[in-house]
Amino acid sequence: MTSKNELLAASARPFIRERNIRFDRKFYDTSALAPQEEDAVFGFPDQEGAIVVVSPREAQLPIRHYEDTTAMLRAEKDSIGGVAIAGVGSSILGTSALSRNVADAYGRDIAGIVAGYGATDLWAEPMGGWFFY
Repeated sequence: MTSKNELLAASARPFIRERNIRFDRKFYDTSALAPQEEDAVFGFPDQEGAIVVVSPREAQLPIRHYEDTTAMLRAEKDSIGGVAIAGVGSSILGTSALSRNVADAYGRDIAGIVAGYGATDLWAEPMGGWFFY
C-alpha cells in the first residue's frame, strides 16, 4: 500500500526536477552537454552518491551512470582520469556538465559524483555544515 507521503513525494518530483534544472543551468555550463546527453542524464536516477562517467566531447561516447564505485571501477577500469564533485545543491545535470568541462580540459574520462539531490539540499547541507562543523 502506498502512503500519503509517498504519493506527495511522487507528485512533487517533476517540480523539484525543474527547480534543480534551473539552478544547474545558472551555475554550470550545461551547454557543454548535447541535448541528447541531457535527455539521457534526466533518465538516470538522481541519487546522492551516484556516479556519472563523462568523456571529452571529441570522444563522442555516451555518459555512463553507476550506482556505486565498485560497479564503475569494474566497467571503466583504468580509463578514469579524475573525479569531479559539483557543489552544494547540484543535481546530476550540474555534475555531468562540470564533469564534461573537466574532461574536455584534460582529455580524459572524468567520474562525476552526484553530491546531492539538487536544490532540495541547497539549504540543508550548508546549514548543517554551519551548525555542526
